[in-house]
Amino acid sequence: MNRRTFLALAVSVAVVGGATLFSPARADTVSDLVALIQEAGNSPNPAMAFIKGVGTLGDFSLTQAQVREALRQAGAPQGGMIDKLLRPVTSLVKNGKDIRIKRSQVTKLSPLKPDGTGAVEVGTDVSATVEVRGPHDAILDDVSGIKVGHNANELYAMKNVRFTRENGRPVAKVTAGFLMFSDTVTIDLSPPRATTRPSSTNGLTGNLPRN
Repeated sequence: MNRRTFLALAVSVAVVGGATLFSPARADTVSDLVALIQEAGNSPNPAMAFIKGVGTLGDFSLTQAQVREALRQAGAPQGGMIDKLLRPVTSLVKNGKDIRIKRSQVTKLSPLKPDGTGAVEVGTDVSATVEVRGPHDAILDDVSGIKVGHNANELYAMKNVRFTRENGRPVAKVTAGFLMFSDTVTIDLSPPRATTRPSSTNGLTGNLPRN
């Protein structure tokens, strides 16, 4: 897997950095879902921010009607990225460490970067396991149904993501590939540093390594 592909993978897992990754679950799952949608909608990567947030909740089972009501209450713009990801959801279930999302259609988002690169595909049957080890340490493993790549014709199955800290900075270690081939890249999730002039990148790519 070349460096250009890894740049696309970086886009697929970028989340808002600097804040605590995981917090205790609360009782009202629909209200929690509204909060997650709002947080995800403000993140550089709604898909991963949303799945990460779902992992913090207790066991639940939500229907399509409940998911769409949460979208309405959250004020998610129709046709926006988070709406495209969640409106096709027909069921959202968390049982212990297992997360299962059923969707009525495949959603492919591309490009993700201003230069026209980056793609993510979310399938009709998405599943993963999540193990929360601490406020800044968790693993999203056995990921199925999500592909990422440099472009829409160059997609690799996402396998797992480790959220942790290195040298005091939040990072995500992403593993993706196909068949027996896979590779891992470490993405710095720290908030972008303030600059005195406009950046050449936006929130999607501000934390990505340079060529």
